[in-house]
Amino acid sequence: VPVTVFGSASTARYVRVGLDALPALKAVTLIFDARDVNLLQVALPPLSGARLQQALPNIVEEMLLQDPQGCAFVAGPRTGGDGRRLVAAIDRAWLEFVLGAFERRGIEVQAAWPAQLALPAGVDGMALACLNDGLVLRTGALDGIGWSASADPDSRTDAIVTLLASAGPSQPLVVASAERREAAPER
Repeated sequence: VPVTVFGSASTARYVRVGLDALPALKAVTLIFDARDVNLLQVALPPLSGARLQQALPNIVEEMLLQDPQGCAFVAGPRTGGDGRRLVAAIDRAWLEFVLGAFERRGIEVQAAWPAQLALPAGVDGMALACLNDGLVLRTGALDGIGWSASADPDSRTDAIVTLLASAGPSQPLVVASAERREAAPER
């Protein structure tokens, strides 16, 4: 477990611990690294739950870098008036490994969220967080991406600028590091 949060929203503290070092827990909500969850906006046919789960790998196949048969999918809410829905994709083996690790310890997993959607959105719907060696960018109510970043301040600043540019912010954003300040390119 890379990061564990203890306490309420106002008193939260973050610590790195292994599963064996966790205090006695009955239930948890998991937040998966944004780099492990692909959020897709997909036009889905009007199918029931079981049939939709069967159809999802074929529907999203062209949008994934890995074999869709190795992924687990969750169809989320509608994302607009055009019939599109949010679909989250994660590697099935990784998901089962993580869920199994908690289940073997008798801890119920109540929910799992991608880090992109766990960030509180700003007024413009965007939020950026640096977590360990990764970046999480929330770009809207139901969208966001994850990106790798180095611990080196200059490399991390470059990664942040690249991430923001790829997300297409509507206005320039300033990213500061201990060494220098750099503005993200306008789009």
